[in-house]
Amino acid sequence: MHETAEAERTALPKLGVEDSEAGSDGPDVAALRAVAHVRMERGTMTEREWVSSDTPAAQAHAEMEQPAPSPGARPLAIAGLWLGLGLGGFFDGIVFHQILQWHHMLTSAGYPPTSVANLDVNTLADGLFHAATYLYTVLGLVVLWRASRRADVCWSSMLLIGAILAGWGVFNLVEGIVDHQVLGIHHVRDDLPPGVVKATWDIGFLIWGAVMLGGGWLMIRRGRLAASARGAQQ
Repeated sequence: MHETAEAERTALPKLGVEDSEAGSDGPDVAALRAVAHVRMERGTMTEREWVSSDTPAAQAHAEMEQPAPSPGARPLAIAGLWLGLGLGGFFDGIVFHQILQWHHMLTSAGYPPTSVANLDVNTLADGLFHAATYLYTVLGLVVLWRASRRADVCWSSMLLIGAILAGWGVFNLVEGIVDHQVLGIHHVRDDLPPGVVKATWDIGFLIWGAVMLGGGWLMIRRGRLAASARGAQQ
């Protein structure tokens, strides 16, 4: 016991802690850790007792043993999905509805673009469609802005781009299944007569969406793994 006490007193000054400090608020964590190691070497304290104790050294040991929190990828992925939905809708509305004029929102629902009255109805429907895509884009920007103010969010270009592609793919699949197939309110090429060629465009639109969704999911996965690896190295 005398040798143990002497070893403890010897360990404290080496760590910059005087004996008098142990009587007030106690030595710092590094000093207590050194003393605990000395006791374990002397056989007066087992490692289990040290770890299970409430001393600052034991608490520090527990903190070191706990794995570092993994960086969060969920906010960035959600932001990318909303942005992908919005950008996919804008591309469809601007390119297919307005520039190429292959179809409008209701061209296969009894409002073909053959009269001014029908065009008025389709213009209103297209406007409501664009309003929805605008809302998706704003939601994505809000989530992205909120994520930028969080320290636990992992920032990965691959993850964000992958989430945008996945969201765009989801838009194409929902649009292609619901509007083109189930409801039949319009098709990709309403400027073509009914037949195999017109149906092929609808199928191609679905394949395009599935490829974007699958590729985006792979990019999200790789981006998340890369961000987790960077977080583990920090």
